Amino acid sequence: MNISTIGYGRGSTHADDFESSGFREYVYMEAKLEPWENPEESLSLLRQVVCPKVGIRENVEELEDRRQFLSAELAHILGRIEEAQQKWNKIESFMEKLGANVEFDPIPF
Repeated sequence: MNISTIGYGRGSTHADDFESSGFREYVYMEAKLEPWENPEESLSLLRQVVCPKVGIRENVEELEDRRQFLSAELAHILGRIEEAQQKWNKIESFMEKLGANVEFDPIPF
């Protein structure tokens, strides 16, 4: 399949409620590709032209990098939570062996 034309469009409103807003701005652009042009790169360039015209900052690569970073951070935090839970379980079992009341706090402040 040879892609010869690409297009990209976005819409925006300048109000909080899209349905009741009377002012909407739409931008759609098409580009004819030369045989040597990469469609993915060209679409990325087209996004960079269209999005600022409707006031949207969209950088797909930046968003994908951010998603990967947040996924890694979430995995790390979930691992830390699991470690803390295991340590807490060890402390509870130790306190039970001592016969101490885990719910009782001898220091009232």
